[in-house]
Amino acid sequence: MNIPTGFLDSSGSVPFSLPKREQQNNDPIAERISQNLRRLRDKHQLSVDALAQASGVRRALIAQIESGRSQPSIKVLCKVASVLKVSIAELLVPSDGHGVLLLPAQHSKREINAAGTVVHRALHPEQGEPLVAFFELRLSPHAEAHAPGHDPCVQKHLVVAQGSLELNINEEHFVLQAGDSILFRAEQPHSYRNPLDSEAVAYLVTSPAHERMA
Repeated sequence: MNIPTGFLDSSGSVPFSLPKREQQNNDPIAERISQNLRRLRDKHQLSVDALAQASGVRRALIAQIESGRSQPSIKVLCKVASVLKVSIAELLVPSDGHGVLLLPAQHSKREINAAGTVVHRALHPEQGEPLVAFFELRLSPHAEAHAPGHDPCVQKHLVVAQGSLELNINEEHFVLQAGDSILFRAEQPHSYRNPLDSEAVAYLVTSPAHERMA
């Protein structure tokens, strides 16, 4: 159906026009996923149909994601990333076009507490608002860090790489050793404590919470 953009008067001229519809603002996350998905699909020489069949994601949805008209769920990203043999993060981070983005340690954003005993370092690119964020957490001997709670739509996945961490979540107490991991909803008040006489190192990923997560 043709939509009129103005009205003719008796002379055939257009005395006024209907306002043009505003173009939809680009979603930076959707655009980033779109670019990375096209790049990775081309790298693996997969058609949209082949990717849809291998991932179990509808062809129409993949086409919408690649055009930047749809922001996929974590579940959909997992299916697509699995077929493309990459992590979800590679679909989310800005790309230089070669699938590699170097993040020098000296350029990382760090948050350090007043006592200098807790260092929270971002390991993801600073451009834009990341859908999935990755951090390094370092606690000096017997240091503590407290978090009052975050957005209810966010979850945290923490893994201890060195030493030991005591984690209190909503009055529940957990003790994690090196290699242990834990997943929890971030809206709950929580705190970290290093009980040992040596430094503790952990890695933390924040991402959209799964609806059915207990």
